[in-house]
Order: sequence, then structure tokens, then C-alpha cells
Amino acid sequence: MSVLRRQFEVNVLGLVETIRAGLPSIRAQRSGVIINISSVGGRMTFPLGSLYHGSKWAVEGLSEALHFELAALGIRVKLIEPGGVNTDFGGRSFVFTHDPEFRGYQPLVDMAAAALQEEASDDNQEPNEVAEIIFNATTDGTDQIQYISGEACGGQILGRDVDQEIRGRCWAAVFRILYRFIAGLARLAVRSGRSKELEIIVLRHQLTVLARQTTRPDLNDHDRSLLGAIAAALPRRQRNGWIVTPDTLLRWHRRRIARRWTYKTRRPGRPPTIPEIRQLILRLAAHNPTWGYRRIHGELIALGHNIASSTVWNILKTSGINPAPHRSEVTWSQFLHSQAAVACDFFTVDTAFLRRYYVLFFIHVRTGEVIYAGITANPTGAWTTQAARNLFIGHGERLEGAQALVRDRSSQFVDAFDEVFRTEGLKILKTPVRTPVANSFAERWIGSVRRELPDRTIIWNKRQLERLVVDYIGHYNTHRPHRSLNQQPPMPRPTTHDKDPPRLQAI
Repeated sequence: MSVLRRQFEVNVLGLVETIRAGLPSIRAQRSGVIINISSVGGRMTFPLGSLYHGSKWAVEGLSEALHFELAALGIRVKLIEPGGVNTDFGGRSFVFTHDPEFRGYQPLVDMAAAALQEEASDDNQEPNEVAEIIFNATTDGTDQIQYISGEACGGQILGRDVDQEIRGRCWAAVFRILYRFIAGLARLAVRSGRSKELEIIVLRHQLTVLARQTTRPDLNDHDRSLLGAIAAALPRRQRNGWIVTPDTLLRWHRRRIARRWTYKTRRPGRPPTIPEIRQLILRLAAHNPTWGYRRIHGELIALGHNIASSTVWNILKTSGINPAPHRSEVTWSQFLHSQAAVACDFFTVDTAFLRRYYVLFFIHVRTGEVIYAGITANPTGAWTTQAARNLFIGHGERLEGAQALVRDRSSQFVDAFDEVFRTEGLKILKTPVRTPVANSFAERWIGSVRRELPDRTIIWNKRQLERLVVDYIGHYNTHRPHRSLNQQPPMPRPTTHDKDPPRLQAI
């Protein structure tokens, strides 16, 4: 109880006493701003921080109510919600992790504390950044209440709010469908068998009439959910004549996934090239037909225009001009082949219940062979590192001769992950920031597996997804033809010349 009192005395009661001391003066002048310091812990919670989160949620509720109470007096209340800050906050707030009363939970405490420190170490902000947020909240003159400080935390809170809204809508739709379904069953239970048969005949005839219409039926979300659930329960022979086809069910599923993950992103993309620089590139290429994109890029640098050589290449290519008429440099593809590189990446799959899973794979650039590494709903650095160790334990012979690993700059690929490959003698080649084309071999395979697996079936759970991915990789490595390998698979099976070959089993 002493720890509980300390948390609330500092975070809640101290804040209330401070407001009580200053509010009479602010109320007398009928204007002012009250700044309350909350935390992202007042919007989302983490394990073993229930006391801290309880105090911050109290600050959130107190401040929001006070905002509406004082609005008529011209007084605004602002909530600052910082994430991790480079101060001694962690040292003073997590002393309970060594409390003797936590001895039975100490393994969980140590794991949670280590994970929290690892996640926060790279995303912490400086105190002056929080001070700037406080200044902006004080002077912006708006009625906004909550101000998130920290880009990473802002994205997490935004995603959490979207998740809760979508989850609430889904459950509301499910309850409405169940209510209508149960009410319909209750009405059918009190009716005679003859009246039911007559109604079925009438309804079937109405469907026949509607099927002859030229316009498509206008279905809402409730109709789609009910028809999709009944279609899965009906025998195959009774699905003929339905207005819903398998392609329609898959399209509805893709639309749900798109709505689930579509929200405004705060990450800026690359800025477009200034039109004047674009015209200058085209003029240099037209007046100097022997110049390649590298030479044009060098001339632009000399003129003080700092743009990437790939931008020059893209501008020339889209304008129908050969970017390198006398090119003799080694291409990225040739370099990777000569290095006997291995590429890795994640791709995501959303289940029918909108749960997202991450699939880690490796692909040998020279042979095109794909190696499955694992599936998880939370790809942490520790999980990815262990997957790398398992790769060499179970498939080390398939990586013999590899000299480099190509990967992007995702936060899941931590230093410990790279060290596993360096220990085996591989160099780490990181692709440029936000340039997936640099990892083209992995991206090309992701396109193939998406078109041939999740785009053609609905995934229900992790177990089904893992079975399908393993089966597909086996098919990809031993049977699927590749144009770059003269229509041969990476690991072709021995050819047979039996007069009567056995029938192939369908997957």
C-alpha cells in the first residue's frame, strides 16, 4: 500500500493540490492554460505497471473533466503525454522490480523490464523535445486536450485506437447478426412444416427472379457476414445458384483487411524532384548523347544539386531515354550473384479474424531456393536472432558457399541477429532506407507467394498458415518452374521415365 500511496500522491494528489493553489488566480482573470503531465501510460498499458498506469489514467480522466468544467471561464486544460525520455525516469520508477514481495514473479519481472528497456532505448526523446511540445500546447490557442510527445508512441497509440474502434464495430455487427438469426429461428420454431415449405418455394422463386436482373445485388456488411458464415457451413452441392461465389468471399476478406490496416500514416515519403531539376536532367541528356546517368549525376553534384543517382536513372527511364548508353558498371543483380548472397525478409498475412502474422524466410540468390524460418505474431529482436540460429542448426548445409546476407533496416534485425551470420563468415549488406527494390529477390518471392497463397484462400489460424507456407515452399523449391533457371525449379527432383506414372496428389 505504501507504493500505491506514493504513486497517487505524486502523480494525482500533488497535481490536484497544485491546481487548487493556482486556480483562483486564473479564474479571476478569466483566462489561462493549465498544463498537466500525463504519459503514454495513460493511453496504453504495459505489464507490471498497474499502479503507475492507474495513476496516469486518473490524471487523464481528471484533466478531461476539468477541461469541460473550466471552458466557460476561458480556461483551457492541456494533457502532455510523453513517451520514453532520456532522464532517470526508469531508475526511479522501476525500483519495485527488486522488491522481495515480487520474488515469485521475478522471472516475469526481469523479462518485462529487459524488454521495456530494449524497446525504449532507441526511441527515447530528449527533454527539450518534450518542452517544445509543452510550449506549442500552451500557445496554439486551440481546444485540443491531448498532446502526444514521441513519434514512435504516437504511431502505437494511433494503431491501438484504430484497433479498438474496428474491434468494437466487428463485435456490434456479430451481435446484430446473432440476434437476427436467433429471432428467425424462434419464429420458425412456432410455425408448421407446411407453411415453411411454402415459404421456401416462394423465396427460391424470388431468388430466381432476382438472378435474371441485370443489376448486381446491393449487399451491406451484415449481409456479407451472414452469407459468408452460412456458405462455410453448407455442403458443396447446395451452394449452386447462390449469389455469392468463392471469388466474392475472397474479395470481401481482402476488403476487410484493407479497412483494418488503412489509416493515415505519419511517416513522410521521399519528396518529389523539383520540376526545374527534372528539366535540367533531360536537357543535359539531350545535348550530351554519350553521357550516362552517372555522368549526369556528377554534373548535377558539381552544380550543387544533391540528388541520388537512382533518381536520375528513373527520370531518364520514364522519359524514354537510355540511362546508360555506354554502361559497363556491375549491376546490383550481378553483384549479388557474384557474392553468392542470401536475402531475407518478412511478409505479413492477415487471418479471417484480422490477426496479423509475420513470416520470416531466406532465399539463396544464386539458386533461388527458399528456406522457411518461422512464423510469429510479434517479431522481436530476440525471436529473430533465435530464428537465425535455428537456420544454421537445421539448414546450415544449404547455405554453404554464401558470402553475404542482404536485409533491410527493420528494427527486428538487431545486432545479435547480424552477429550470428558474421560468426558463420557472411557479410551484412543493408539496403538503403525505404528502398525495397534493393532487396528485389526477396520482394519478388513475396509477390509470388502472395498471389499464389493468401490471395487465393482465407487463413484462419497460425497452424493452418504454417502448414500452407511449408507446403508452398516445398512446391516452389522442387516443382515450380523458374524463368531464370530455364524453366527448372531450384531443387529439381530426379526425372523418371515410367510408362505409367502415378497420379499426382492434390495439395
